Amino acid sequence: MSHPLYIAFMWHMHQPYYRDLVTGACSMPWVRLHATKDYLDMLKRLEPFPTIHQTFNVVPSLLDQLEEYLPPANRSDEFLELSRKPAGQLSEQDQRFLLSWFFLANPERMIKPHPRYHDLLAKRGLHVNEEDWPAVQKRFRLNDYLDLQVWFNLVWIDPWLRQKDARLSALEAKGAHFTEEEKRYVLDQHTALIAQVIPAYRQAAQRGQIELTTSPYYHPIMPLLCDLRAALTALPHLPMPSTGFRHPEDARWHLQQGLARHQAAFGQPPRGLWPPEGSVSEEVVRLALDANMSWIATDEEILWRTLKISRAASQLYRPHL
Repeated sequence: MSHPLYIAFMWHMHQPYYRDLVTGACSMPWVRLHATKDYLDMLKRLEPFPTIHQTFNVVPSLLDQLEEYLPPANRSDEFLELSRKPAGQLSEQDQRFLLSWFFLANPERMIKPHPRYHDLLAKRGLHVNEEDWPAVQKRFRLNDYLDLQVWFNLVWIDPWLRQKDARLSALEAKGAHFTEEEKRYVLDQHTALIAQVIPAYRQAAQRGQIELTTSPYYHPIMPLLCDLRAALTALPHLPMPSTGFRHPEDARWHLQQGLARHQAAFGQPPRGLWPPEGSVSEEVVRLALDANMSWIATDEEILWRTLKISRAASQLYRPHL
């Protein structure tokens, strides 16, 4: 190769806003679990390689959800509440919830490598018919439910991070017959890892190893929020609702509030914007310019439709004004 190849990686960190703003309840654990498995690990892996630079897009509503797990809010989610509940106090409904959902992990990479966790899955069965649940639940004893609570939360901590914590590593090696105190330690590490995420991104940006970008606050599809008829630009024959929808003021709010949230979390404004799902329109571009964005990102298919030309390698791998 006569010249170096420059590759730009842009990681999009986004989870839908799962928490009910009225009740505070949260049914999905994915913000917490991806924080313990992915968000911090990716930065820690970069630290020994200061010449490698990356771009991370962090959606503002994800920042909110991460902080809600920490003091002073100390909010939970349904999976975490049932993980904290002593195994001896689980109702039959709780037990069924654990057996239904606490195997939500990649089987090849997160379950099968751990004999006890794999045995628990085999004991339940890969698929359970509704009428079979009573018989399935009778196979499980108190220590089975406790081990399942521990293993589900343990495997969602990145394996590299687990090995760096002597106690987590010891629990992984122990494999079975966990105690309630050992379970509490695993769950405490979830909170500790979540607490490190935002500061770690801020520090990596300050030392210049990563660029942090943002998205509109709650990740709306911006062209449709500006004007639902924008869908016809890409799909002229798309059936449309009889009632129009056009609220560019909402789109502007999402963008302005997203920028303010980013500034508050990371101490500096973003230069780049990831429009949700890469969806763009002329109106969205104008909003980005008004907000002093230096660049936005979208995909190759939209590039060809915008330029109205056939695919041309000369148009790839460079910015377009």
